[in-house]
Amino acid sequence: TANPAAALHYYLGVALIKEGQLEAAANTFNKGIQLDEKEPLNYVGRGYLSILNNNAEKAKIDFDKALSISKSKNVAVLQNIGEAYLEGKRTDEALGVLSKANALDNQDATTLVLLGDAYLQQNNGGLAVTSYEKAATFQPKSAQPHYKIGLVYLRSKNFAAAQAALTKAIEVDPSYTLAYKELGELYYQQKQA
Repeated sequence: TANPAAALHYYLGVALIKEGQLEAAANTFNKGIQLDEKEPLNYVGRGYLSILNNNAEKAKIDFDKALSISKSKNVAVLQNIGEAYLEGKRTDEALGVLSKANALDNQDATTLVLLGDAYLQQNNGGLAVTSYEKAATFQPKSAQPHYKIGLVYLRSKNFAAAQAALTKAIEVDPSYTLAYKELGELYYQQKQA
């Protein structure tokens, strides 16, 4: 309310989606579009809802509108479309959009993490780890890439590598609680009470 920028409606809508309030999210995205129909993110939000409702055709219409407005040159728009596709387990579409984002800025850590997530959905741990490692290089103060590397190694039961990655995540950011949780799970699996 204090800052009625249309893009903020998108982020509020995504938070509402995470809380399971899909109808409120839809209203928020529509308010954002009414406020500024040239802001592409709210179209991405509507497409995200369509993906969650298994309506890929409707999602594509909104995603295409967002890409048209941004002329496919806005990395944040491409990232958010890719993330929506990942949520809907539409990995090929996600990889296509995220590859475009990476072509625009190949040093963007967020894009690299999302690419890693897409590769992981394809069960390609090698490419996932490579993407996460690149993200860690470009954003050295972020624990997320190291945490994600740890998850890949946990998945493949390489406990030593997983422990090293999760420990690195905690070194980089001691407040990154997800790394502690997974490290605890790792110790539990190894019967290290």
